[in-house]
Amino acid sequence: MDKFEIIKKNKAPKDLRFANYLIDNFIFLLLYIFIGVLFFIKDEMYMNSIFYNNEIVIGFYYVLYMFLLEVLFKGRSLGKFITRTKVITLHGGVPTKRQYLVRSLIRIIPFEPFSFFREVGGSHDLWTNTRVVKAQSFDQDIEYFISIDSIGEKKHQRDSL
Repeated sequence: MDKFEIIKKNKAPKDLRFANYLIDNFIFLLLYIFIGVLFFIKDEMYMNSIFYNNEIVIGFYYVLYMFLLEVLFKGRSLGKFITRTKVITLHGGVPTKRQYLVRSLIRIIPFEPFSFFREVGGSHDLWTNTRVVKAQSFDQDIEYFISIDSIGEKKHQRDSL
């Protein structure tokens, strides 16, 4: 079994992907309202200002929220922690900050959140060469793959002596 087969085997199912979406959006909404209320207490005009009640600004906050979570937690948002999934590259590694940023920007395209219902995955996965996998089983399979691979390397080194 190679890394591509491990990724395919551990691909997060659509129901977990949808749960990630719902959880992340719910938590973002709660946080957004909480921050709005804090500012409202200081300044009544804030709730009606362009900084709070504007779809473009809300989109910017959402991009920032998702980007920071995935960077800080190496491919995991709060929804992904709850569903025990994570983002990886097509080669099984941790995505770059650029990949996280592009994933976050793509998420604000209308109807994009539902693109993961396609068989090939979500647009934010396809366009950034990333995948969402079940974290624990993926990590176990990769660890096993690496240990088997290292045994083969040690045997090859011994044979060449």
